Amino acid sequence: MRQAGRSARYVFGLWIGIALMTGFVAAVAGLVLRGTGPAVQGTVDAFTAGAILALVSETMIPEAFHGSPQFNGLLLVVGFVALLVLLALSH
Repeated sequence: MRQAGRSARYVFGLWIGIALMTGFVAAVAGLVLRGTGPAVQGTVDAFTAGAILALVSETMIPEAFHGSPQFNGLLLVVGFVALLVLLALSH
């Protein structure tokens, strides 16, 4: 966005807004789905995981690897394994 001529204030404001809205929607979803069974919660978790993987593979990975050092792939794998470990420990 900066390369497209947007100001740093605009970029940070947009990302902060996205983070706040995402947190709000997650909280509302948690309240709405509180009384549902494991099948519904598992389906929602699977859909969410797929959405995150789609976002990362379409947007973030190409941007991260553009003009970057060779070891970024290793860092990506280490980050993904850390995510899986944290998820496993939280359940």
